[in-house]
Amino acid sequence: MQKNLKEERVGILGKGQLGIMLGQAAAKLGVPVWFYEPSTQVLSEGDTWQGTEKILATGKDAWDRFSTSCSVYTYESEHVPHDFLLPLSAQHKLNPPFKAVQETGHRILEKQCFKDLRIPTAPWKPVTDQPSFIAAVTAIGLPAILKTATQGYDGKGQQWLRSQADVDAAKIESGREYVLEGVIHFELEFSVIGARDAKGNEEFYPIGENLHEKGILRTTLVPASLPDKVTEAARGFLSEILQHYNYVGVMALECFYSNGNLYANELAPRVHNSGHWSIEGSNCSQFEQHIRAITGRPLVAIDLVSQNVGMVNCLGVLPPDTVRADWPKGLCFYYDYHKGPRPNGGHEPGRKLGHVTVVSDDRDMVKNELARLRIDCKT
Repeated sequence: MQKNLKEERVGILGKGQLGIMLGQAAAKLGVPVWFYEPSTQVLSEGDTWQGTEKILATGKDAWDRFSTSCSVYTYESEHVPHDFLLPLSAQHKLNPPFKAVQETGHRILEKQCFKDLRIPTAPWKPVTDQPSFIAAVTAIGLPAILKTATQGYDGKGQQWLRSQADVDAAKIESGREYVLEGVIHFELEFSVIGARDAKGNEEFYPIGENLHEKGILRTTLVPASLPDKVTEAARGFLSEILQHYNYVGVMALECFYSNGNLYANELAPRVHNSGHWSIEGSNCSQFEQHIRAITGRPLVAIDLVSQNVGMVNCLGVLPPDTVRADWPKGLCFYYDYHKGPRPNGGHEPGRKLGHVTVVSDDRDMVKNELARLRIDCKT
């Protein structure tokens, strides 16, 4: 296999909606993309949303060809098995860097990163067994949330502890790591998304105000209603983290705002659901910015296309044509991820099947549409 490519090619690990949107952004820039799906060991190119997917190889041949034929590699999720990321990192072709995905995919390492950088968080303690769990509850108190250290997303792997009965009923699996977090009674939860290139240049998106339901992102409203000093501080924290990891690509930092104070919650070393609004709502989407960063193209200074932008996730159901016909034309943009049912049939109530973006100079109009769409786009 020839390793010195005559053409530039980006290899993307994972072909869920984030991977596909990255591929679409790359196509816009004229950059060819290959997808490798670790769970099925399939190498492909093309856009499955448009029905043009081309299977290039399967099984071991797929990985051998993928891992030697791209000029740079990236991933759609921090949950990609590290066995696939490490050999690409060893070639110095993986961005964002492996250390970032390794640490942000493990809550204890992530919390330690915040601590090392003196970025405030909710009180937390590592939990590895029943005695350390009881000690953590004693130190932090109730209410608290017990989270698995790995493989936790969209509310998965979390146990709320509001009473002693919850503590007694909590399940601590042998050999598994957890984090016990104190609860921040926040006024606002938000995410700041930024990009960094190999030269250290950084660009940031307007901060998005987020609403979660059962741990799953429901809506994002941009710009967030935050004091300027909080916006500056949040961007400053993310900038420190980007520099700390010598990061290349897009990263999201989720935060809480409470009683004038800012607390970091989680990091995502990738494009993020709360940034989907940027496709129609900004002059350069987070997906294009990510491809620009990892391929050495100049980053774009971000502007909004309207004064306000909103995004709502379609959870468990897609709105029918009759409902979509009532949406404001030219202001609502609808994405169907074309996800088939799970192998056991049907869709989970919280599964993200698509999203809708709303753009307008009228903030009340955007907020009202988000409230209506939350009803249209949920089982």
